[in-house]
Amino acid sequence: MAAMAPPEHAQTGNGAASPELAAARSDLEENNLTGAHAALNRALNAGASGNEALALREDLRSREQARDAALNTARACLERHAYKCAWHNAGDAASMDAGSTEATAIEQRARTDWSESQAAGQGSDNDQ
Repeated sequence: MAAMAPPEHAQTGNGAASPELAAARSDLEENNLTGAHAALNRALNAGASGNEALALREDLRSREQARDAALNTARACLERHAYKCAWHNAGDAASMDAGSTEATAIEQRARTDWSESQAAGQGSDNDQ
């Protein structure tokens, strides 16, 4: 999901917020939603306003919703022991948000549980 970068000349409303907006933009470019969220909150608290702040906030919201949907699917797959489904969706969430420790943890757990089920001869049709 490619996002359009906001214009560099957009108003920030406050000079102190500008470095935080730059940090949020950089974090979004690196798919670090956790860092982007924190930087954008700092920018908004410092008085950021205008097109760039609004565009970054909307981009971040959209990406967080996509990550959360992938995590919800991964959790549901894990509950029904559909390990491949769980690690695939957790991997998608991790690629959307490099800072998501939950996505990484679900992915690792699903891989471990799948390996253990295979070693025990308990592979199922749910492993898709």
